[in-house]
Amino acid sequence: MTGSFKSAIMFIISGILLLVEAGVSMIAYDDAIGAFIAGCIAFMMFITAGMAKSGGMSAIYRTVGEYEIGGGTVVIQEDTGQRVQCTPCAGIILGIATIVVSYLFAEPLMESAGFEEALLAVIFSMVAGVAAIVASVFFVVDYKGEYTA
Repeated sequence: MTGSFKSAIMFIISGILLLVEAGVSMIAYDDAIGAFIAGCIAFMMFITAGMAKSGGMSAIYRTVGEYEIGGGTVVIQEDTGQRVQCTPCAGIILGIATIVVSYLFAEPLMESAGFEEALLAVIFSMVAGVAAIVASVFFVVDYKGEYTA
């Protein structure tokens, strides 16, 4: 089973853009939280790039029991044996989440510094979100394997 090389490259480009966004957030705006979030989403983009390249499928689990112990809950799950291809959905969700988070970080800047300044602050992450959505479309077009097993 093989995935999509073009899709993996697009996810890597998206991750690199998010790393650039993390640098811009930290250096230009002294925003450590924004840089941390951009770095975390970039890490998820690199993981999704691996999923896109390999075309690997994800397992479906079901809960068979749970119990309380020491103030927490332990959940017992078992593998159902079913597999699904989750790369397109993961890429679209990551892309939308990246765009939404970028907007949330830009909104306070729009009020204080203006639209142009806010757009410059988050342009790399906005483009990264769009690139992740495009990468998902590339995967759907290129992938020739099963979507469920």
